Amino acid sequence: MDKIIGVHTIELFDVTICNPQFHASLAEVQTCIERKTNSLTKNKNSKPNLNFGGQNNELWCNGGEQQFVRNMILESSQFKHSCLWFTTLISK
Repeated sequence: MDKIIGVHTIELFDVTICNPQFHASLAEVQTCIERKTNSLTKNKNSKPNLNFGGQNNELWCNGGEQQFVRNMILESSQFKHSCLWFTTLISK
C-alpha cells in the first residue's frame, strides 16, 4: 500500500523479516564448517565444504549477528513511518 504525503509517495509495509549473517568473519565461517564436517564424518581428513551458498557479505558481518541486529535497530528508525514491524531471526 502507498501513502501520499505532499508530492512524495511512501511505500507502506506491514512487516520486514531478516535472517542476518551469524558469523563475524570468513575465518569463523571456515572454522564452523571444519568443526561440523569433523563431527559428521568418519574420515576426519576430508576437505570441508560449504553446505550453504551466498556472497561474502551475505555470510558474515563485522561484529557478527549481534552487531548486524544492532545496526538494523538503529537504521529501522529511518523507516518508522513506513513499516509497522521489524523482525529478525536470532541464531546464536
